[in-house]
Amino acid sequence: PVLYFAGNFTPEECKSIAAVVNTGIEKNEICPMLVVFLNTNSIILLPTTLPALEEKLRIRKGYRFRALAGYQDTGPYVLSAVTNMEQQFSSCILVYAYVDKQNVVGLLQAMKPGAVEHTPFFILVPDKGRFYEGNGNLHMILRDKDLKHEYRVTEGEGGLDWMIGGLEEMISFVATNFHR
Repeated sequence: PVLYFAGNFTPEECKSIAAVVNTGIEKNEICPMLVVFLNTNSIILLPTTLPALEEKLRIRKGYRFRALAGYQDTGPYVLSAVTNMEQQFSSCILVYAYVDKQNVVGLLQAMKPGAVEHTPFFILVPDKGRFYEGNGNLHMILRDKDLKHEYRVTEGEGGLDWMIGGLEEMISFVATNFHR
């Protein structure tokens, strides 16, 4: 399985995230998985780059073996990819994602029925972050549409250290959905 993690991460940030994933795998707390880091340009081109990546890395095909995560500014692109690439991901993670109410309402109203039926969402947002309201709106819309999701509000203002603190729970969510 592979977790595609979108965010404009530095190499040091990628190493920090990979270390948390590797520790979970070594402790046998999560299943082995690849983590592929994507920048904003890659996530925009995901429908065309996904098959090429899977071929090059010899990744098993099918939504059960793919998860997509977005951090901060890549959140809207990840949300758009999940709602437009019907049934392509086993789960979708949005971490401190920049989403606003109009963007969310437009995307989810335009979404075809059943587009994310098998794609549960995990939303993690800090209580003092600037994206708190938009993520709250997303939670309410997902709840009203009766779509599977988990919504977490934790203390903090966001940032990489805050995200690393919630990474184990996010990765566990992804691993559980790989094997449901």
